[in-house]
Amino acid sequence: MVMFLEELNGRGLYLVSDSLVEVIGVYTGDFFRTSAELPFVEARYRESHRYYHTEAHVIDMLRVLTPALASIHDTARKIRLVRAVIYHDVYYAPGFPLNERYSANLARRNAPASMRYDDDALNTVDALIMVTKDHHLPKRKDIRDDAALIIDADLSRIGGPHEEFVDDSRLIGLEFWGLVTPVEYRKGRSEWAKTFLKEHPKIFRSDSFSHLEDRARENLESLIM
Repeated sequence: MVMFLEELNGRGLYLVSDSLVEVIGVYTGDFFRTSAELPFVEARYRESHRYYHTEAHVIDMLRVLTPALASIHDTARKIRLVRAVIYHDVYYAPGFPLNERYSANLARRNAPASMRYDDDALNTVDALIMVTKDHHLPKRKDIRDDAALIIDADLSRIGGPHEEFVDDSRLIGLEFWGLVTPVEYRKGRSEWAKTFLKEHPKIFRSDSFSHLEDRARENLESLIM
């Protein structure tokens, strides 16, 4: 199943979503409202100012989450997790403090009929998207396991090979091109890494991603000036 998503990476969210039933047993009609919704989401992730926060990032999150999703037998829970992953960066402007809030609002506004009148489903997707802002577990204990999974998937590349981590930092830097100078970006990235390490004595919260902890810390420490 993981290999299946790797083959689709770079070929668009449409093909991935059309095949999610084969990957995790969830039909696209369960979490997309209309046939026009996915093209809207896909167009957002293909905006010209994006280099890292693209559909490739979303597909990568689905890929690393596949083993955990396959072990979840509650279909409603899987639908909420997948929808939160797909929508978590749908609104993105570099440096804008309300990216996640706007993304959550779009997920709620476009909710399919199966979720539209279910406050718990809407609120859960909202909460799962919002944890990707600061990557802290939410107060709601009933969704902490799923929040841990989406946080860890969002951060998983921090714990990847150093060369890939450096390239990801370069791509994020391109998103800030024209907003800050390269020197300012490196300084800001250094401060972010320092603050992140201080606020997250444990970066990964689920067993599925705990093996990435040491490398993630090493990668972040390499940014500190």
